[in-house]
Amino acid sequence: MSDDRQFVVAAVQSRTGKAADAEGEPRYDAFELVADGEVFPAVEVEDRTVGAYTTSLAGCGQIRYDAPSVGAHTVGWITFEPTSPLAVSGTAIRCQHDAETAEWSLSDEQISKLARPAAEFELRSFEATVGEASVDVSFVAENVSEVEGRFLAAVYWPTAGIADDDESTIVDRSVAAGDRIEWTKTFDTEYAAGADGTVTASVEGVISGETKVDLGA
Repeated sequence: MSDDRQFVVAAVQSRTGKAADAEGEPRYDAFELVADGEVFPAVEVEDRTVGAYTTSLAGCGQIRYDAPSVGAHTVGWITFEPTSPLAVSGTAIRCQHDAETAEWSLSDEQISKLARPAAEFELRSFEATVGEASVDVSFVAENVSEVEGRFLAAVYWPTAGIADDDESTIVDRSVAAGDRIEWTKTFDTEYAAGADGTVTASVEGVISGETKVDLGA
């Protein structure tokens, strides 16, 4: 979630006869979020991920609904990106398919969450300490807003020597107003270094930053 946007994620299942799966009709773009008459279409998040495709998202579904790689998954997810905060009296997910329309209303609790202002985080430090065969990557971030918020970011430690490796580590915490999150993880350096012996570690999410690590020193 950014300063002026937030995500709504829904689990979706398509059923034909007795069979249910995460693909088929209606298509992904047949869904939209409607809030007091304002419409927010389903959005793609796959082009925002690095190092892997998204499976379960926010605890909803097992893979992107209507994805080419659905396979045997039976429940998919769909995402919407409304403004933040979103103070409305009624919100629903709407699907239009074959001249028919269906709607599923959000609960009062869910609508209340959409109206909450987002917390703002600032990165205080992001660094790496090199050991004999490993590196400790760490960061400190602070919730500089007056509300409690969810800290969600991915730390990337590139592994150039391994093809198709998932290079991300998800950090997901609840942080009170004015509090800090301090995070550290040890990574193996065996497959990390590029041709010049360096690696650029990064963090992306509610904060962003990077640090260049010299493994040849």
